[in-house]
Amino acid sequence: MAISYGNGPYGPSANSLTINTAQVQAAQALSTANNAASAVTAETERAEAAEAEITQSIPSVPETLPYDLVFNIFDPISPSEVIGGTMISHAITIPANATTSRAACQFAPTTSTSQFNINVNGTQVGIITFAQNATTGSFTFTNPVTLNPGNIIEVVADADTFDTTISSVLITIVANYNLG
Repeated sequence: MAISYGNGPYGPSANSLTINTAQVQAAQALSTANNAASAVTAETERAEAAEAEITQSIPSVPETLPYDLVFNIFDPISPSEVIGGTMISHAITIPANATTSRAACQFAPTTSTSQFNINVNGTQVGIITFAQNATTGSFTFTNPVTLNPGNIIEVVADADTFDTTISSVLITIVANYNLG
């Protein structure tokens, strides 16, 4: 169907317009398609912005988690005494100098320094030292120490550098459990 305008009593005028229904439908379809494309583009931009915001708010996953090895003894301690030990169940690493590890005692050594050896499978790998009259100990691990499942770690009162007045000793060795 065609609609014509501009036909007057004198015939078609120079400004006549003929509109074909198919042309109208095609123009409407094009307009609808352009509107849909604009809506999709806007929705895509909103989704990308939301994804960026979510990505920024997700904390990163650490490569390692702390793994605490805890040893406590409240009885009087004798030189060469094993005050605690455990068998390792996961591969872990004690960092050099065990900087986040802690050692404390309720009753400090009063006559001399007290030293505890950290042994893995019977071999000394580190030392905990309590200075005379000190209630906190310091750790010495020259190198990182990797422990594998089945390894046995023990805390042993040193045979030569030990004051029996120390007691109520609390030790937490913080190792790293590798998630990778």
